[in-house]
Amino acid sequence: MDARTVNCDTICHMQYTRHLRPWLVLGLVFFSFAASIFFSSSVFEHLPHLEDELAYQFQARVLARGDLVIDSPQNAGAFWQPFVVDRGGHRFGKYPLGWPAQLAIGEILGAPWMVNAWLAALTTALMYSLGNAIFNQDTGLIAAALTAFSPIALLLSGTLMGHTSALCFSVLLLYAAWRMERSKHAVRWGVVAGIALGMIIANRPMSGIALGLPLIVWKGGRFLALLAAEIRRSEVQPRFRQTRAMLWPLVVMSVITLLIAATIPLFSAVAVGDPTVNLYTQVWGYDRIGFGEGYGVSGHTLAKGFNHLGWDLSLLAADLFGWQRGSFTDAVITHLQQNSDRYPNLGLSWVLLPFGLWIALRRSWVFLVAWVIVGVGLVWLALNPGYNSFAEPSVAWLWIGCALAWALAPAGWSALRGDVRQHGWIWVLIGVGLCVLIGHMTYWVGSQRYSTRYYFEALIPLALLSAVPFAWAAKRFGRAPVYLAVGALCLFTFTTYSLPRIGALHGFNNVTQAWIDRAVERRQADCPLLVIVTGPDLSWRSMGTFMAVTSPYLDSDIIGAYNRVQNVGDSGLRNQLIAAFPERQVIEMQGQGIDADFVDTESPTMGCEAVPAS
Repeated sequence: MDARTVNCDTICHMQYTRHLRPWLVLGLVFFSFAASIFFSSSVFEHLPHLEDELAYQFQARVLARGDLVIDSPQNAGAFWQPFVVDRGGHRFGKYPLGWPAQLAIGEILGAPWMVNAWLAALTTALMYSLGNAIFNQDTGLIAAALTAFSPIALLLSGTLMGHTSALCFSVLLLYAAWRMERSKHAVRWGVVAGIALGMIIANRPMSGIALGLPLIVWKGGRFLALLAAEIRRSEVQPRFRQTRAMLWPLVVMSVITLLIAATIPLFSAVAVGDPTVNLYTQVWGYDRIGFGEGYGVSGHTLAKGFNHLGWDLSLLAADLFGWQRGSFTDAVITHLQQNSDRYPNLGLSWVLLPFGLWIALRRSWVFLVAWVIVGVGLVWLALNPGYNSFAEPSVAWLWIGCALAWALAPAGWSALRGDVRQHGWIWVLIGVGLCVLIGHMTYWVGSQRYSTRYYFEALIPLALLSAVPFAWAAKRFGRAPVYLAVGALCLFTFTTYSLPRIGALHGFNNVTQAWIDRAVERRQADCPLLVIVTGPDLSWRSMGTFMAVTSPYLDSDIIGAYNRVQNVGDSGLRNQLIAAFPERQVIEMQGQGIDADFVDTESPTMGCEAVPAS
């Protein structure tokens, strides 16, 4: 075989790979869409299973009818929902409007669960574009595959939570920020970046800050470096031309971001008459960011922040890509359903991260090692039991500030040096991941029920940097074997990890379609239903399914209501509810705590006056 034959084979293989890659990306996009619909239907049954989802759905339904708040109904306590606030005669959800507004589009179309499916598909496509822009096509494709098959991404995209939206707009923000530096249409990309950052803040403000800080440091450093260079070149005419060209897209981005973020105080002003009020505290007064007494149920400290971080990272290490040592035993399934501490199995999704960092930053390995050592020192200082002063809120905030400075310093230094190539942007990605982790240490509680969703945006740098070793191998050993290996690994983790891990949440919090079906079985003559759950100390889980199908305007086919008394036959609120809805058939349930069941009699209680009891 001569050199010309080898060269021809190489060129033909490269052309084949180039033509195949768009189809692979399209396949991953379609998988993200289809998998979201699959889990939404089979596991979550298109129903909200968390208090957060119920509040999001409530507000989305209100927005879909053109309202921001609605009047509180009579006997408001009978229609109480978690994280839905009744104040001053008004009822509204406690969360910012960013995600409910998107979910409202699905409500208008009659399929709110489709919103996350579209966003998941768009996220996968954007991950390929971002990886291709900063690294290369192989990294972009493999990062898109890791994202599409990520168990945490699959889980959240099947729910009605807003985290998939936050991730999608986060990837869009980073890609638009990259294009602002390399496109002739920088102002247009500034518009896109402003919309993306504004939507993140209006959805998840903490995530918006975590995404915004690295970009502020990076763009600010670049602006200062360029300004200094133009000052030195005083003979250049007109002066500051490049600086102005860079400044305008940033101004446009900032203005649009602020306009969208302003919906948060505007909503507070409409809801409670004060734009400075944090609506989270209208449910729990302690539900705030910070340290000390009044932050969290029993006060928040830096030690508690580390404790939650350690527990959540133990699960994230498995949920990120589905790589773990161990299997899904009954004990592990029970842990996923009930506990929020250390995950029993050993997660291994982080194993490629050190290699990715080394390959990406090996030309400055001395700085990388020194930087890591400083970070380890910061963690040791905070966890050392001899330094009791870290329990003080001011000292805890000082540590958070130092940790953020450590996380952002490499990106700022790269920007000031004018390193606008791949190297500088890698530090921006690292800064994003670390700011997400450090920032949420200031919150008083962790998150594991729907995976470690507070850290979801960290999937971006983790997927990209974990894809770098695969891309490195593809360059040296050929794309075909590496692509096949990645594909086989993704399919393996989907079947052995994602399916049982997400499937464990079927019927979570006692929410399931079966309750609706059993209520409908008791319907007579197509009457609309009023389901009254009676009992002492009732949890929202005792009727969460019926909350999910109850319209905020109390005009849905099924309405669920509480009657917090001892016995079904007790008068009072129950009679008032029946009188308020005379056109509805009344179906009784009795419960206590999280449990409830139907109360069947020889002749079902009827509130539907037009239909006699059978």
